[in-house]
Amino acid sequence: MFISIEQIDNLELLNKTINNRLKGVDGKNFQIQCEAKGGRPPPFLTIKVRNQDVAQGNQSVVHTIKTIPRYFDNATVECVAKNSDLNKSLLTEAYIYLSLKPLAPVFDRDSVILKETESLKISCTSTGSRPAALFNWFMEDKNITFYSTQTFAYEVTTDTWTITSVLTYTVVRQNNGQLITCVASNEADHIGISDSQWIQVQFSPKIYVSNMTFNQLEKLRVISCNASGNPSNYTYYQWKHTSVNGKLIREMKGKRNGKLELPLSDTDNSYQDNGIYVCKAGNGIQDKDGIIEQTGYGFVTINAQPVFMPNIKDVNKSTMHGEIGRAVELTVKVYSIPMYKSVTWFRGINKELQIIPSQKYSLSETSAIVKGLFYDKEIDLDGFILTLKVNNLTTDDFTTYIIQLDNNIISPAEYAVTLKLSGNSGNHQDSSIPAVVGSIFGSLALIIVGSVIIIALRKTGCNLKKKPDSKPKAESDIHFYQNQQFATRENREPKYEGLNLKPDCQDQHTTYDSLNSHQSAVMHNGINNESKMGGGKSKFNIDESHGQYVNQGGDYLNVM
Repeated sequence: MFISIEQIDNLELLNKTINNRLKGVDGKNFQIQCEAKGGRPPPFLTIKVRNQDVAQGNQSVVHTIKTIPRYFDNATVECVAKNSDLNKSLLTEAYIYLSLKPLAPVFDRDSVILKETESLKISCTSTGSRPAALFNWFMEDKNITFYSTQTFAYEVTTDTWTITSVLTYTVVRQNNGQLITCVASNEADHIGISDSQWIQVQFSPKIYVSNMTFNQLEKLRVISCNASGNPSNYTYYQWKHTSVNGKLIREMKGKRNGKLELPLSDTDNSYQDNGIYVCKAGNGIQDKDGIIEQTGYGFVTINAQPVFMPNIKDVNKSTMHGEIGRAVELTVKVYSIPMYKSVTWFRGINKELQIIPSQKYSLSETSAIVKGLFYDKEIDLDGFILTLKVNNLTTDDFTTYIIQLDNNIISPAEYAVTLKLSGNSGNHQDSSIPAVVGSIFGSLALIIVGSVIIIALRKTGCNLKKKPDSKPKAESDIHFYQNQQFATRENREPKYEGLNLKPDCQDQHTTYDSLNSHQSAVMHNGINNESKMGGGKSKFNIDESHGQYVNQGGDYLNVM
């Protein structure tokens, strides 16, 4: 309502909009200024807020409300000017219109508990904002607003907005125990107002088994299975002991706290505890593949004496055979953790002679997979093959040989191999004797055959035509001496191609100069000579599993 006073030209609330609003910002300083123009003497001004006088003065008055609270929103502001001479007043008014901060957001639930395999869906709602607020979401310090959506609702009675933001997010176990935060902000509050909740993510455990190393003589040997999951109440299942290649050796029952105490065993058999130990546990929560029981494994190493493998058939031979004049290879297979530091061979049951590499003896070692028994289970082990080669065997060489290995664990380990004379060797002292004797008897046989032919020709007195070759013998028809490194005479029928006979059978002095006698090759001192029988070469090796000489061509030497 305006009162016309002649002495006052105009009364105005500065910054008033055309719709009678004085704009301000919630929580900021708010200034009201009233000014009168004209009038003598100058008019006396009074500013009222919510019907209370807040400022007075002549001609122009300013009033500041510090950090104006939101309840001043829509409050009435009046400015009254009075002329003291005429006792009349002039009034102008407006109302306060604030940009309002959003009110504190509220989650749709009191706690956030979910499984790792589930998707998190949670919402935050904020009311009372002007203009409408916007939401931001954070997982700890990571902004995840991208995974949210927002809806807006206008409240006509209060001229404010209600905003609801929904977050859909895939959590992982690392989010367990982290804060999830929603923040609502607008131009009245650029920083925004927030609310947070702790997230509890339930997940299946990770299983860790500590790698352990024990000494052969240790009595107490404990392996720990450590589970890390949420919740932390675990059920532990049977332990499994496997070889390094994954073959199951045994199953054992551990304690409820996830520890396994290895049973006491004979010190000499403690090496059998080497291998992989598998622990299985669960907390009732499935993993992403739907599996409740989770597994982990660790390695157990037993530092023990080297072990020879005599308890599996054909792994190590305690008796081997050889022949006079030949070479023989004595081999043993061993498993050693840690690896042996020294290898020593001895000759004699009482180790009378330490063997030194020479032309007589040569030593070698090879890494190899060897067979072993771990708790009655035959498994493959990373081991070694150690070989002693004895050349040019004599009678004195047929004795006991002892190998001694030392890896600095307790005392050295020993294994004895007895070398015996092969049963097929007879009493031959020189390997060349059979060949020489065979050659002599072969020559006598040719002379006898030639004499028989001459007598027959003289008696018949007829033409003798060339007789075709007899059917050649197959390779399998050729027989050899077992465990002898030489070939025998070729077993064939006599040939007549080179026999010179006249058609009328009257030449009684036919010579035998052209008779082809086929000689066989002989192997001397272990050197392979090509045989005229088939042009092939005979090769011989030690069969590591049987300790005997074997022809790699496939024929065992057989005495005819």
